[in-house]
Amino acid sequence: LNHLPPSATDADKQVVVETLQRALPTRLAFLPIRLFIGWSTFSFVLMHVCRAFAPRKPVRFRQILSLEIHSEVTLVLANVVTTSVILIANTDPSNVPFSIAAILGYYQSFIIKSLLTTLNIFTLWYIVVLTTGVSVLCGFRKFRSFCIVMLVWILSVVFNLGALKLIRDELHLLL
Repeated sequence: LNHLPPSATDADKQVVVETLQRALPTRLAFLPIRLFIGWSTFSFVLMHVCRAFAPRKPVRFRQILSLEIHSEVTLVLANVVTTSVILIANTDPSNVPFSIAAILGYYQSFIIKSLLTTLNIFTLWYIVVLTTGVSVLCGFRKFRSFCIVMLVWILSVVFNLGALKLIRDELHLLL
């Protein structure tokens, strides 16, 4: 509710609360589907970028998808640790610990803050796991694998930040 504009009345806030309470079971049921679609899309792009660089070994979609899902474990761990730190330290949830944004401080721009929040030690771990997996699956050297993973990851981050900005602007949220 803190992200609603100042012009929101108590009645508006009540409508939002009731809507969230009704929509929460549906949103929770949709989360695994949304995650799988995101993982599949990332894997599809990663597979085609790997194929564009002529791998020494044939690579299949299910191998890349499996690698992506296993790599996502690091980001799940990041969410668990971040939630624990926020609850224990009783800090603002928008200040994600272990991120560049937490180290450098407060930023006005939503896009810059989101980008700097994305850059954290768990993301680095995720990229290392993906790089190692792509190197093994495709027979690439580590540097080539790193460049491929970074290219696809940067595309993913840009797409996600663009989608967040569109949603924020459309719903007039103060993020």
